[in-house]
Amino acid sequence: MKNMEEIISGGRLCHEDLKKLKEWSPHDQMTLEYASKLAPEGWREGNELGKRLRNAYPDLISAAKNVNSKNYTFRSIRGARSESSMIALMEGLFEDKDAVEPVPTPRSDALLRGDQNCRRWAEEKKGTYEERDGFIDGREYHQLQQNVSRRIGFDVSPETIHNMQDICRFETAWSRDELSPWCAVFSKDEWKILEYIDDLQYYYASGYGLQINSLIGCFPLQDLFSHFRDLEDPRMKTPKGVFYLSTSRILMDFLHTIDIAKDSERLLANNFRYMANRKWRVSLISPFFSNFVAVFHRCEHSEVSNKVTFYLNDELVMYEGCEEGICDWDYLKKKLGGRAVQCSENCRKREINTKRNNKTSSEYRFFLHIFLLIILQLLLAAAFHRRIMDSLQRITRFISWKFGFRKLMQNNIKS
Repeated sequence: MKNMEEIISGGRLCHEDLKKLKEWSPHDQMTLEYASKLAPEGWREGNELGKRLRNAYPDLISAAKNVNSKNYTFRSIRGARSESSMIALMEGLFEDKDAVEPVPTPRSDALLRGDQNCRRWAEEKKGTYEERDGFIDGREYHQLQQNVSRRIGFDVSPETIHNMQDICRFETAWSRDELSPWCAVFSKDEWKILEYIDDLQYYYASGYGLQINSLIGCFPLQDLFSHFRDLEDPRMKTPKGVFYLSTSRILMDFLHTIDIAKDSERLLANNFRYMANRKWRVSLISPFFSNFVAVFHRCEHSEVSNKVTFYLNDELVMYEGCEEGICDWDYLKKKLGGRAVQCSENCRKREINTKRNNKTSSEYRFFLHIFLLIILQLLLAAAFHRRIMDSLQRITRFISWKFGFRKLMQNNIKS
């Protein structure tokens, strides 16, 4: 079997990149043992997010007093990664990882795992990967495949390209200040092509490509409306913050349901050149440890008493129909209220009802309520819980077969 240097010596990588690849060895976390665990960088991301929220809302989130399950609600999907992420977030928020007792995860969790609890969605979604596969069969990707093959020094398949892409992004995510040497395999323009493949996949799997995906986003929207309607009455005793942790798929379904990152043109296999300025970019809307925050403002001296702001990955969403991202709650009720009803019933019906019935002035005194839907793309899993083992095994097979690291990987990976 050829070793790595012999294989790549016929390629066209620069000397520095070639040297880094020759010296490369699998990351310590690239083992099946780590597949079910949250990576250290994932813990840091969650902890830092908690600190940022505490700094942004010091009157609402305090590490000193009144921290209990009545004032703050925490709930996570099942799984060590999500539960560890919740603990990291809690520690960042309150400087105490055991500050609040989480809500037990129900066996059937339609709210945070609607994709596993909506039979109609599972039965009726069709054509999810047609556009993605069509793009991979097209001219742009074929040229990328040829370029990478010449650069590496041997013919590479789409699966091998995907594995090298995964190694690049996982290793770069695991080591915050260090770029994986595998990233050099692709040019800047080729990364745009790879990005479009991901965007096509999720556009149809969880986004606007299929209308039926809105069924999954209905559940968190219904929950948000329930909390915010309670807050309309100042006499109601409600939690100061509600924190949910789920998967990136649920986040994207939710964004679809509320019309965030919506393009006027559909993403297709044959319009890559014309979609350079698209809003639907998975790398931006659902990066590692992505998060969505909805804030309810109850103002005392405003013509419209209640306001709502949305934040996606720490950025204020300039939501359509709202002034500088500050939305009238009455407007949102009219726009989205009809989508936040009968979620369970619609998951059973055969037809979708497609008819969809910082600038707050300093003189306003307002009450804030956070509905924090922290939708995670965990650092080892890329939000594909079912793909974890398969992805790592593909990477392992690729490394072992191409570079003669079989013995090394057998020592590192315990199956």
